[in-house]
Amino acid sequence: MTLSIRPAKPEDAAVILAMSRRFAEEVGDIPSALTEEVFRRDGFGAEAWFQAFVAETGEGPAGYAIINRAFDPLTASRGLFLADLYVTAERRSRGIGLAIMRYLARYARSLDGQWMVWDVPDEGSRAQAFYRSLGAEPREKLFELSTMILQVEALEALAESDASGQSA
Repeated sequence: MTLSIRPAKPEDAAVILAMSRRFAEEVGDIPSALTEEVFRRDGFGAEAWFQAFVAETGEGPAGYAIINRAFDPLTASRGLFLADLYVTAERRSRGIGLAIMRYLARYARSLDGQWMVWDVPDEGSRAQAFYRSLGAEPREKLFELSTMILQVEALEALAESDASGQSA
């Protein structure tokens, strides 16, 4: 099997979005709000908010990954946040996921990155076992932290508040 992994191009939007939809269906997640327009706007150019990569075999697209560069002030180190990693169902168990992770690890190192972090389903999942086989471990064992998020409404309210925390 011939496998290539490359940075995504704007014209890969439809293919990556189709795989993203299948990914959400397979894990029982809500459908992604990502559109081709948003993919092209936010994934390319000097102000890109993410980077995407495409894995291809002679049979066509086989998977993708979406990452964000990140910085951890606690360790004063650079790293990558892996937002999505997906291999099509018909091409799993061929080493493609491992190849993508290896590619991303090399990419992180080329940027002087020291780590990669991502979310994964609970203990006992196939994904959990795969990542552990690479040497990954749950972050909770490294730090006593909980993931927090400010979503649209709360983010907007905070942005519009004054110093006392009241809406301006």
